[in-house]
Amino acid sequence: MENDCFIYVEADDNAYKKPQIVIEKEITDKRVLMKIRKAFSLEIPLGEFVEQTRNIPYIIDVKLTLPEAKRIVKNNELKDYVTVKF
Repeated sequence: MENDCFIYVEADDNAYKKPQIVIEKEITDKRVLMKIRKAFSLEIPLGEFVEQTRNIPYIIDVKLTLPEAKRIVKNNELKDYVTVKF
């Protein structure tokens, strides 16, 4: 498997610029991945999410504003695992 960037995209009808939620280093703890998946309300199955996050950087592209994304990271204590970029 190549080390390409994988982008998971939720359905989005809006054309405004969204923040990127980036996993920049491999996470081997499935509990952390479950926490990330739940925090961002991702509908992807956990096994598929675990497999896809092995390709770093992994960008979670969801319909959120920058303040919402930062709040989710802060409230769920994900700053050690997830970076929010604009």
